[in-house]
Amino acid sequence: MHTLEILMNQMNMMYFWEKIRLEYCDQDILNLDQLEKLMSRCLKLYKMIDSFINIFKLIHKQEVST
Repeated sequence: MHTLEILMNQMNMMYFWEKIRLEYCDQDILNLDQLEKLMSRCLKLYKMIDSFINIFKLIHKQEVST
């Protein structure tokens, strides 16, 4: 949950983080399906951040080459 919070904070998705947090706040232990869903969200956010970083690297290369 903490990793998801940090990733969503980086992407300015705190509204969605609060929705997720409220959904799981009353549960002490997550079942396998819930955990899989959270992990897939983390992976999706990691991929989004990675694609942004790659885009900015390409922009930087283009600026340096000109």
